[in-house]
Amino acid sequence: MSERSLKSVEELDLLRGLAIVLMIVNHSGYRFADLQAASSDPLAAVVFLGSFAPVIFFFTTGFGVALARSGPLEWSSFASVLGKAALLLLADQFMFWREGSTGILDFLGFIALSTVLVTAVSASKRSHTWSISLIIAILCLRFAVGPLARHHLDGNSIVLAWLLGATSVPGVSYPLSPWMVYPLLGFLAGRSYVAHAALRNQGSKRLAACLAASSLLPFAGAFVIHRAGSGFFRWGTMNGPFFILSLGVLLLTLAACLLIAIYWPAAMRVLGLRGISSLAVVPIHYAFIDLLASAVSAPLGPIEYLLAAAVLVVACIAASKLFAATLNRWTAGAVLVYPMVFVVIFCMAALWWSARVTPYTAALCVVAQLAITAVLGVRNQRRMLARSAAGPSTA
Repeated sequence: MSERSLKSVEELDLLRGLAIVLMIVNHSGYRFADLQAASSDPLAAVVFLGSFAPVIFFFTTGFGVALARSGPLEWSSFASVLGKAALLLLADQFMFWREGSTGILDFLGFIALSTVLVTAVSASKRSHTWSISLIIAILCLRFAVGPLARHHLDGNSIVLAWLLGATSVPGVSYPLSPWMVYPLLGFLAGRSYVAHAALRNQGSKRLAACLAASSLLPFAGAFVIHRAGSGFFRWGTMNGPFFILSLGVLLLTLAACLLIAIYWPAAMRVLGLRGISSLAVVPIHYAFIDLLASAVSAPLGPIEYLLAAAVLVVACIAASKLFAATLNRWTAGAVLVYPMVFVVIFCMAALWWSARVTPYTAALCVVAQLAITAVLGVRNQRRMLARSAAGPSTA
């Protein structure tokens, strides 16, 4: 495959877009929908389905690394990855500051850590073996070691609790176990995507059917466990039924992406989100949810909520694409970085002096996260220009 095709896989962009839709449905559902009254209604199931958005996002992180990198990892390239991770960790802190709290690791921070780990794995000649071994080890930590060790953990065992994932850690939304399984699975899928390009192009319908059929097994397993009295839970710590169910949702979503690419290419172009726009949509969707909350009174009925969610999805995707397109039109990247850094510093200072959470402090967090996203976009443009000047590369 050419370098361009490796960098811009439309199915991957669509997968990000579907994850965004699920994220907006989930967050807006808990903000606006009357879930207490709809506990047995399809609306509650729709909002619950949105809780699988991080599963798909983290999978795309590993998939993207697999497409972008192969072979030996030079220190300059890894340093660039570390720089990106540092910016994502900084943006992650604004997720906590917008709520007036302090935290350790949220959504963007976990993407940062998973990018570093999967990039390191990709540099190995035995990257497949390492990925599979890590997946097995992580699952053992969460579902074998974790239940045995969690009663012996105290408040000072934060790192160990994060590694095991069997107990919730204050300020941590995504423990390593089992969440790191998803980017590793994405990496394996991405490598298979590259290795079997001809087979994939000729048999997308068959592959979609196989993925959909394969999803029946985890769905059946999760249903049996649920019927035995176990619920689905992923907040702070993920339980076994949710993990099993997430595999089914992931497989079915992959099948849907392939089928949409075949039968509904217009939807793929509308929903597909590249890297920068998929990052920008995170703060953008929080801003739009806050704006909607100031205009409507919750809770909303099922029809009103679904209409509101549809408006949010359209507005957020359009705004994130506009942000990325505007960023791409700015050619003076070196000049752009400095005002963006100033914006981030200004927002941090303003938040530091703010005594309480207000709509203005939430807006400052959104502005800061978009500024960090712009810096990441400029870094990405520079890297692509450097590669174009140097010619084709396998790195």
